[in-house]
Amino acid sequence: ETVIEQLWDKASLAVQLHFDAVKVACFESNKELVGFADRHQFELYNIEKTLAVHRSLFEPSTNKSQSIVDLHMDDLDRLSLIHPSGAYYTTEEMVRLSKEEGNYLWGFQKNGELTGYIYMETILPGHEAEICFVNVAAGERGAGIGSILIEHALQYAFHALEFDVVTISVRTQNKQAEKLYRQFGFREINTIYAYQKQFQKMSSSSSYH
Repeated sequence: ETVIEQLWDKASLAVQLHFDAVKVACFESNKELVGFADRHQFELYNIEKTLAVHRSLFEPSTNKSQSIVDLHMDDLDRLSLIHPSGAYYTTEEMVRLSKEEGNYLWGFQKNGELTGYIYMETILPGHEAEICFVNVAAGERGAGIGSILIEHALQYAFHALEFDVVTISVRTQNKQAEKLYRQFGFREINTIYAYQKQFQKMSSSSSYH
């Protein structure tokens, strides 16, 4: 705790000078950081579970979807209509990152329209991938599009790339999504707490005594 407090003492003034807020995330088991956030009145704004499925637990279906397509920068406008505005990657960042080796961005097309997408990143080459985003257009939810996208990503990860494990995160209150993920063999491995502290930005010309 002493180290954390010393670091905060040194950084907090600079943070307040240059930023409106500071965020920190940690595993539920990290009692030191959880205690720090509580002492300094950080707001707990999100709790997410990390789920994982091992290749040995994945049972692929025999269905092959002809509606899955690779997505590119040309699809940016269509993707922006589906991608959450508050996500940790903007739509443009996600598309750009998808072009890096080991990252993949697929879409689901229905009658020529993009109705969903899934974005997956390699975490450890040859071993682990993470499904970072899977989203379906508001008017198309409940039609099985998310399931088809997840199935495609897992098939590719386990059979084309021969990875051992794939992870995905879900907010604790999103019971419907968690239920869907568990149908594919995903199981909880940890819980992440996300905190934030808002500041009234100070003027850099202010004097301190």
